[in-house]
Amino acid sequence: LLGGASEQVLAADHDSLQAAWFSEREASLSEREQQRDAKLRELWASDATLPAPIARYTFDAPFGFIEPNAAGAGYEAYAWRNSHQASAAKREPGLFGHAIRHADRGAIDSLFPADETFTVSFWIKPERRYAKSLFACEELFAIGIDRFKDRIFAQVGEKSISGPIVIGEWSNITLTHDGSQMSLFVNGKSVASAEAPLAENPLQKKLRFACYGGPHGQFEGLM
Repeated sequence: LLGGASEQVLAADHDSLQAAWFSEREASLSEREQQRDAKLRELWASDATLPAPIARYTFDAPFGFIEPNAAGAGYEAYAWRNSHQASAAKREPGLFGHAIRHADRGAIDSLFPADETFTVSFWIKPERRYAKSLFACEELFAIGIDRFKDRIFAQVGEKSISGPIVIGEWSNITLTHDGSQMSLFVNGKSVASAEAPLAENPLQKKLRFACYGGPHGQFEGLM
C-alpha cells in the first residue's frame, strides 16, 4: 500500500514514462510509416504517394485498453473484453512496429470515419481459418475469413466476393468502395469486385474489428 509522498512519486514516474514513450513513439513513427509506405508501393507496383489516412491504428500504446488514432484527433479504438474471465488484448511484435492479438470473447470498437467512398487496409497474420468479422461496420459491410477454405471475403449487404489468403503468413488486405462498387485486393493484387451499393451512409456507424463471431468464429492471429 502506497500513500503520501510515495504515491506522488509513483504518479510522477508514470507520467514521466508515458511522456517518454510518446516522445520515442513520435520519433520512430515516421520511420515506420516510411517502411509501411515503401512496402505498400512495392506490393502495388506504384511510386504514387499514398493518401493520408483519416484513422490509423498502430497498436503501440502500452497503457490500458484505449488505442489512439495515429492519424489525428478522434476515432480512438477501444479493446474491450466481455467478462472478467476473458483475456485482454495483447500487443505483440508485428510486421511494422506492433500488432494486436485479440483472441477471446471481445472486439475492438470505434466509429467508422468515412462515407460511401472509402478504402480500408490492414495487415493480418491469421493462425487458422474462419473469422466471421475481421472488420465490420454494423450490418453494412464486413471482411472475414472463410470457414472451410483459405480465402478472405468481403461482404456488402447480401453481395459477397473473395480471394486467396495464406494462413500463417502476413498479408495486406484492402477493400475499396466507390459508392456503388466494392473491390478486394490481397497484397496489392485485385482479386475480386462487384456492384454492391451500401444500404446507407456508414459515417459514424459502429466499427468493430478482430470481432467475436461465436464459439468457432473468433479471429485468431495478429492484426
